[in-house]
Amino acid sequence: MAEYTGEPEYRQVIFGSFGLVSFYVDDVAEIIRVFDITWAG
Repeated sequence: MAEYTGEPEYRQVIFGSFGLVSFYVDDVAEIIRVFDITWAG
């Protein structure tokens, strides 16, 4: 999992062979907001 520099709430993770998902983690509210899903395949 990768984090944006200086903003650990924003993260990206690769899934499968061709997928990338970017999301925001709000620990206080216990919410994950997905804002970008990319699939190249």
